[in-house]
Amino acid sequence: MRPAITVLVTVVSFAAVAVSSEKPAAENQYVKFSVALKQPTMAKGSTGALLITLRPQKGIHINLEPPVSVTFDSAAPVEPSGKVEVPKMAKHPYLDTAKAIVQRFKLAKLEPGSNVTLKGILTYFYCSDAEGWCSKFRQPFALSVTVAK
Repeated sequence: MRPAITVLVTVVSFAAVAVSSEKPAAENQYVKFSVALKQPTMAKGSTGALLITLRPQKGIHINLEPPVSVTFDSAAPVEPSGKVEVPKMAKHPYLDTAKAIVQRFKLAKLEPGSNVTLKGILTYFYCSDAEGWCSKFRQPFALSVTVAK
């Protein structure tokens, strides 16, 4: 009976460690990601723009169906202003990676001089040209904005 309890405790301990150490992927090995603000200092209540670039490896493309989406964290002091602007290639239904994806937003009326963090998720689908597979990726982002005095 004692060996069975020891085995059970060991299995439960390893299972707890395995579950607690899992984190969502923050980096895509096939696509380089960068994000910036058009203006890192903004007046309270003004409209800004999030500029996102995706640079896939050779042989990888970003599909536009399902559509690319930007979701701001519910605690972020912004709300989207219009739809995400996604540049399209002329001959294929793929993202034109030479141009930035743009998501406009309205900043909440915050205390002048304060610094706030914009957090959210960019969701997109990338595919292999040679192998034919596609995969969904959820890219987290976080940026600081200074509210002008």
